[in-house]
Amino acid sequence: MSPFNNEIKRVIKEEQDNISDICKVRSSSMQIHHRVPENALKRSGIRGNNCKENGVALNRQDHLLADSMAIHNRLFWNGEAFVPLEQMPETTYHECGCMPERRKEHHHKRRTHEKHPKKGRRRR
Repeated sequence: MSPFNNEIKRVIKEEQDNISDICKVRSSSMQIHHRVPENALKRSGIRGNNCKENGVALNRQDHLLADSMAIHNRLFWNGEAFVPLEQMPETTYHECGCMPERRKEHHHKRRTHEKHPKKGRRRR
């Protein structure tokens, strides 16, 4: 899910010195995480930006934790703690107008079991 360009990824990893931002453990396999997810919240009308401010390097375990907190609890890693969206920098996300339309009520026609008139056979 990482559409961050390679330059942004490289800079974030270098700035964090390959240390996962949540647990503060160095890892050789860092993943760049969207602080505010790019797609997971779009049904709520929110999309995370693909900018450096919205990226953070995390190890696999911390990445799973941050995804879960964002998706299930609507809490986002700001570098110090998990906080509500209102406390995140405005540069990390935007309103996308992606909110789903209300479902149209389906009025199902009740099927009646009327038999269609049988076509008469022609006699020869």
